[in-house]
Formats: sequence, structure tokens, C-alpha cells
Amino acid sequence: MREGQRRFKDLLVMPDVRLRYRQGACLLLFAVVALLGLLCLWMWRARIATDYGIRAATWEQFAAIGIGLVHYSEFHGHLPPISQFGPLRPATVTSPANTNGRMLYSWRVAIWPYLTSWHGVWDPEEAWDHPANRQLMELSGLYSYQGRAIRLREPNDAFADTNVLAITGPGTAFGDHVESPSGIEEIPQDTILAVETRASGIPWPAPGDFDIRTMPKTTNSPDGRGVSGRAVGGFHVLFADGQVWFLSERVPYATLRLFFVVSDAQRNDRERRLGPFVICRGR
Repeated sequence: MREGQRRFKDLLVMPDVRLRYRQGACLLLFAVVALLGLLCLWMWRARIATDYGIRAATWEQFAAIGIGLVHYSEFHGHLPPISQFGPLRPATVTSPANTNGRMLYSWRVAIWPYLTSWHGVWDPEEAWDHPANRQLMELSGLYSYQGRAIRLREPNDAFADTNVLAITGPGTAFGDHVESPSGIEEIPQDTILAVETRASGIPWPAPGDFDIRTMPKTTNSPDGRGVSGRAVGGFHVLFADGQVWFLSERVPYATLRLFFVVSDAQRNDRERRLGPFVICRGR
């Protein structure tokens, strides 16, 4: 009799134990899910903050370059030549020979005195990769992702790859090696002077930019070789009036190209054509 009563009591206790076990398992599962949710939220907020930082830094970089181009044009009467040529000498791999002489360095080197009070030593009569100009590496942050490029070239690994390329070629503000660059006051304000690219493969002091005849006809392609940005969803462009826009990667290349050539920019309105694709006009 007593044995039966004991078994009966055990049967009454077992459902309670099972219920507590299930409740504990549910609480543990809830805690795990809540922890994962908080982790995802933290990662999302960290990504947003990082992305904002990249975009703000790049905007400031492009705005400063725009000011430098204005000051250079005011002093010289025109934008800097896309490449500075020196006396005719044997060419190197990075400085090919030209009928006008050697290609010494890019316009990016030519405008640095209008961007910073750097007191380093460099020789304007020598190529960018000459030992006399190694101190130019100190200016990498002006023309790359804060000096931290996606890839460094060999053997010139001291120079970061630029993320700022000018728009060049016939009819553009910078012209080409045949046409001379225009003065900033002669250029329609809607003309795009330079664009962002996240994988140029060009050391920042070296000659090299986007030529409208040969540049990739893409925006934010996976390989980053054309017009592209490091911040999620778009890229920066610099206009002749100094404005810097962060455009969506959804903007068609054909629409963007309308503002590469001076005469095309004269006929088109950037607000109407590019306005719908603007993500941000400032930092």
C-alpha cells in the first residue's frame, strides 16, 4: 500500500519537473536569442559608424582638393596639367617616355602647395619615384584613403594608391596631352573634375587618371576599377564649383558621363539628372 502511494506521488512530481525543465530551456533560448540580437545591433551600429567615418573623411579630402584646384587655377590661370613633363631622358617602367619629355608626376603633386604647409624636400625636375622625392610619401593621406590604400604597388610600396582620379580626355576640364587644361572660371559649375575610385592601382604621385575614351563604363563595380567608392552604396564626385556629392551606385554611367565633357555639362542640369541619385551633399 505504502509502495503504491510513493509511486503515485512520484507521478505527480514528474510533470512539475518536466515543466521546470522546459521553462529553463525556453529562458536559455531566449537569452541566447537576445544576446545574438544585441550582438547584431552592435555590429550594425559599428558598421554605420565606420561607414560614416569613411564617407566624412573622403568628403573632406575631395573638398580640400577642390580648394587646391581653385587656388592653383587662380595663380596660374588654368588647372594643372594632368602630367608634368621633364627633359627627354631614358624612360623607366613607371615614367614612360613622351615626345615632350619624361612624365615626371601627376597634377596631384602639382597642387600640394595649395593644400598643406608641408616642409619636406622634393625635386620638381625629377620623377615622382626618384630617390630625391621619397619624402613625398608623407603626403599620402591627401590623395588616398587616409594613407591606408587597398593595395600597395611593388617596388614602390611607400606610396599608397590614389583614390582620386581626374576626368581627362578631349573636351574635359583637364584636357589631355594635346588640349591644355581650362581655367576654373571658364568651366561650367556642373562639370565633374574628379571622381573616387577604390582600386586605382596608381600610386598617388604617379601620372595616371581616367580618360573618357578608355575608362571603365561602370559605377561601383565589384573590382573597384572604375568610378567606385569605399563607403557602402556609392562614391564621391567633385564638381567645378567645389561641391562634393556622394552619389548612389545606382546612377547609370551614361548619366554620369553627361558631366564629364565641358560642352555636355553646359547643356545638362546636374540637379535634374543627378539629383535623384544624391545620397549626401556634405559629410
